[in-house]
Amino acid sequence: MSQKEATKTNESNGPVENAWELKIPAFNPEHNPHGLLEESSFATLFPQYREKYLKQVWPLVQRTLSGHHIKAELDLVEGSMTVKTTRKTWDPYIIIKARDMLKLLSRSVPYEQAKRVLEDEVGCDIIKIGKITRNREKFVKRRQRLIGPNGCTLKSIELLTNCYVLVQGQTVSALGPYKGLQQVRKIVEDTMKNIHPIYNIKALMIKRELMKDSKLRNENWERFLPKFANKNISKRKQPKKKREKKDYTPFPPSQTESKVDKLLASGEYFLNKEQRKTQSQKKKEERHTEAAKKREEKRQQAFIPPEETATSKQPEKKNIVGGYGTRLRPLTLSRPKPLVEFCNKPILLHQIEALVEAGVTKVILAVSYKAEQLEDELSQHAQRLNISIVYSYESQPLGTAGPLALAADIIKENTEPFFVLNSDIICEFPFKKLLDYHLSHQKEGTIVVTKVREPSKYGVVVYDQKEDGHLHAFELEGFWMDIGQPKDFLTGMCLYLQTLRQQNSNILHNGPAIIGNVLIDSTAKIGDDCRIGPNVTIGPGVIIENGVCIKRCTILKNAKIKSHSWLENCIIGWRSCIGQWVRMEGATVLGEDVIVNDEIYINGGQILPNKSIAISVRDPQIIM
Repeated sequence: MSQKEATKTNESNGPVENAWELKIPAFNPEHNPHGLLEESSFATLFPQYREKYLKQVWPLVQRTLSGHHIKAELDLVEGSMTVKTTRKTWDPYIIIKARDMLKLLSRSVPYEQAKRVLEDEVGCDIIKIGKITRNREKFVKRRQRLIGPNGCTLKSIELLTNCYVLVQGQTVSALGPYKGLQQVRKIVEDTMKNIHPIYNIKALMIKRELMKDSKLRNENWERFLPKFANKNISKRKQPKKKREKKDYTPFPPSQTESKVDKLLASGEYFLNKEQRKTQSQKKKEERHTEAAKKREEKRQQAFIPPEETATSKQPEKKNIVGGYGTRLRPLTLSRPKPLVEFCNKPILLHQIEALVEAGVTKVILAVSYKAEQLEDELSQHAQRLNISIVYSYESQPLGTAGPLALAADIIKENTEPFFVLNSDIICEFPFKKLLDYHLSHQKEGTIVVTKVREPSKYGVVVYDQKEDGHLHAFELEGFWMDIGQPKDFLTGMCLYLQTLRQQNSNILHNGPAIIGNVLIDSTAKIGDDCRIGPNVTIGPGVIIENGVCIKRCTILKNAKIKSHSWLENCIIGWRSCIGQWVRMEGATVLGEDVIVNDEIYINGGQILPNKSIAISVRDPQIIM
């Protein structure tokens, strides 16, 4: 051997700085012209639910393996797949690759991905995660972390490692380059050991950026990578009553008094049995007398009249409203019910403007839910209408009549009549006629009554106008609706728009694409070839693209309806976006900032704010 050849041999057998950059030489049929001496075979069982899929793709599997001179057999009776070498097989390692392909197919990996394992630069890894943690709840929770919301975490792992990853049951199947498989195994095992995958994903992203920097490529990267601090927090239950540690003192504690010492101190030691019994009975009677006195004082508190304040002679009228809006969810999760827009105006503003026309100068609001938001928005309207608004805050729900008792001090400031309303009622509000009728009979109160189709929802009032009682009834003319529920909200909108039509109001919209009663804000944009109506309200900033059909709907501020969508009996929340070719019906309500993807069908869904809908909702349900 010459000196040059020896030097080359030593260089090739020496240490390699980066083995991952070495190119593996190709193995061709010329390197093994005589084939294999003996036949090798591997068999793999598969679950019953994979039988249908394997029957469909098995001709493709046989065709792919025959190209490598491997024979494949499918036994549906035993539920197994077998691969064997033949006389023409020249690659000794291809049978291991074929075995890996069968393992992947039995673990629900699709054929299109499983066949890639036959390539030289691609390998596979079956990671068993079932025995890492024995607690069932912890196992399911940590396995879900690998997938992430809508599969985002799993997709990130695939992009960073260039591997295909499938999580199913108690195994994780990975397919890709060998270096990527190492990274996938580390992420999976760490995740099942309660290390969140975001740490490893972040480390891979940092390493990818550092590889691009020629100066930092060969340096230690430890200072750049995130470090996971394992915190073992004790979950031992703490006692309800903890003994406070006393200050240390070298002196022993004082001796506790005995019964004899206590009797000597009180003087009872020198009394006989009869005297002691008489004294204890006397003390017992004194305690009973004192307790009875306290109970009687507590009973009499309810009959003590409150202090009367000086009344003002200036006439004022008041409006008391309240409510938490639970029936109108999901809209009231973002805004209090009085501020929800009804026909492009907050519900409460309809009532306040009608009260101002009747001469009301002071409004009392019984508020509890989102009180700050209510106060901020109504302060502007109060200044515009030149009225004063007083807020009565409820620390806890007080029911329907509870707010009246809470605001009693404010109401008693003068003796003028006052109006009491619920914030979810809509009608023509004839406050002037109501006040004149109330003053005419000069009795304690007047209640407004109207006829409804379902009195069981609201209750029944039985009255006789001929009787001279303390409470009189005022029959309401025109429409009336409690809009506290989504279906009633849309019904009230239809009645309100019909009233505007009967009054020949100029705020109703007219045009070639408009059918029936439609109310559109001036800032809304309507595309071409649309069909809007009947009974539709479109708020400010709404964008409706071409070919959209809308019937009996309320579209709130800054919502967007993309082209060729069909909406009926719906309430679309603020800043929500409806995709193309979407169909929605059945009293569907979208909260604030909801995104509905293209070609989705929703029937009666109530979707909470800030949600994205990617699948159809065929039955009425709440999407949380």
